[in-house]
Amino acid sequence: VAIISAIAGLGFWSLVLGRVISSVVVAVSFFIIRPWRARLVWDNKIFSSMFGYVKTMYLFLFLSIFTTQIDRLVVSKILGIAFAGYYSMAYNFGSWALNNILAIADRVAFPLYSELKDDMDSLRAVYSKFFKYILFVSIPILTGFILFTEDFVHIFLGVKWSAIVIPIKILSFAGFFGLIGNISNGLLKAISRLDIDVKRNLTLSITLLVTLIPLTRFYGMVGSCVAVLISFALTQPIYFKYAIETIKMEKRKMLSCFLTILGIDIIGIAFYILCGRLFVNNIEWVFVRFSLSVLSYISAYSLAAFL
Repeated sequence: VAIISAIAGLGFWSLVLGRVISSVVVAVSFFIIRPWRARLVWDNKIFSSMFGYVKTMYLFLFLSIFTTQIDRLVVSKILGIAFAGYYSMAYNFGSWALNNILAIADRVAFPLYSELKDDMDSLRAVYSKFFKYILFVSIPILTGFILFTEDFVHIFLGVKWSAIVIPIKILSFAGFFGLIGNISNGLLKAISRLDIDVKRNLTLSITLLVTLIPLTRFYGMVGSCVAVLISFALTQPIYFKYAIETIKMEKRKMLSCFLTILGIDIIGIAFYILCGRLFVNNIEWVFVRFSLSVLSYISAYSLAAFL
């Protein structure tokens, strides 16, 4: 529907029309496959129980939306729409691991945490495994965006997008802190401790507001990215500390896991730098240079992890 509407000349309305009709078709299909009609039944006891749980979640969601959108608003108001487009593109790459790997893992982890919330030993064991494997997959992706952004942008986006190279690097670095903080989201929801999440997002919002406007005015889009980095670096580790303290997790065990994966990552980076200095950086073909650089890092990271 969206493609046909676009060809017919409806412009951006084709996207709206496609989304609306898609939702209608899905809803009708559900009724055909599983005939069921909603009925309005009011139960104060059920309402009180549900509202008691979600009232904090509403505040958490509001603050989450605020912290993820206020930077775009400030950039568009101070620097203009064009720079807002550049910033959004850079932010999408910088937060890719958070928005994809972590979000998918959270969908699996949350119901599991909910089932185990009364068995703290099992809950800690499962959380520890999720922590280890999410870091193991996400850290090399974030590192990859930092190391290979320039060639990646030139190959897949074009030279006209060169302005987002440095912002992607800064936001990917901020992603390390975001990863540490957000890895506990599903856990705290499962044990009904969203109050910790709310405090984190409130602190994050205040820090972001204090740093975002002056840094954007003086240093442009790079300043906006630095503001995000500062706010993440100041708030996310503290939030993670409170999360593991809440379930009485051993800090030394979590730190050891993090430092081990970070050490593996450093080995991968060192091998990439060595290969670059020896022969890769001298290759003129960008795609070949990019491919060999990625291969050298992944090979060293995988071998170090295996050992």
